[in-house]
Amino acid sequence: MASKRTLSVRARLLTIVVAGVIAILGITFAELSFERRIEDSWNGLLEAKAKSDALAEMQAAFGYGGLIHHFKNYVLRQDPRYIDRSQTSYARFDAAYQSYAASALLSDEERSGLEQVRTTAIAYRDALGIAAGLFADGATIEEVDDAVRINDGPALDALLTLSVQITNSVELAVGLFDQTTGAGLIVLIAASAFGIVAQLLISLIMSRAINRRLRKISETTAVVASGKLSTSIGLDGNDELGQIASDFDNSVGSLRTLLGAVQKTSRETA
Repeated sequence: MASKRTLSVRARLLTIVVAGVIAILGITFAELSFERRIEDSWNGLLEAKAKSDALAEMQAAFGYGGLIHHFKNYVLRQDPRYIDRSQTSYARFDAAYQSYAASALLSDEERSGLEQVRTTAIAYRDALGIAAGLFADGATIEEVDDAVRINDGPALDALLTLSVQITNSVELAVGLFDQTTGAGLIVLIAASAFGIVAQLLISLIMSRAINRRLRKISETTAVVASGKLSTSIGLDGNDELGQIASDFDNSVGSLRTLLGAVQKTSRETA
């Protein structure tokens, strides 16, 4: 009768090692995936924060206390200091605009709003020179005001719309970051727990199988040592333990045959 094919002890131990490696690799993959998702969501949050900062600087440089404010003060007072302040405010505005426009995550609505605000800022910048020339030619405040009047309502509306969009983007980015970290942590814990449990189960199953066969060999050798040569281990399998059991059974069988022959010879000569 063909013997039952059984994994060798070395193969069983190798299986445990391989299972451990697979578990470690699975946990490592889960960690890398978790880190990548965290990095992406964190970059999204930083992007939203950068646009928020740029927009705040644009608003400060464009509105009250900025370009429009200084321009109107110049028209009313003709003080050259307001020209310098207007130019400084425009430079601040343009730097903030360039920072915002450089974002890789711009919607079409954002691009349209930015262009509206920038066009209006350029109009105020250019109107400074026109106003200065008119005043130099003796024009009155009313005449200059009529000549350089700019409709900045659409630009201010665009800034307000951008502000709402940025606020929503920041809130969304924060929520996504929190969600990603929470979900990623759960996945990481689950993957780690699964890997550890799987490794323990495989190790337990393999070790119990080996221990059960070793225990049978030990118990049988103890019985044989007490003089009961009719006992055999009878382990199936072609692994190392099966081979040891087979060799032991053969040895006991040979000893039993030899003892029977000796007893027969003794009776015949008695």
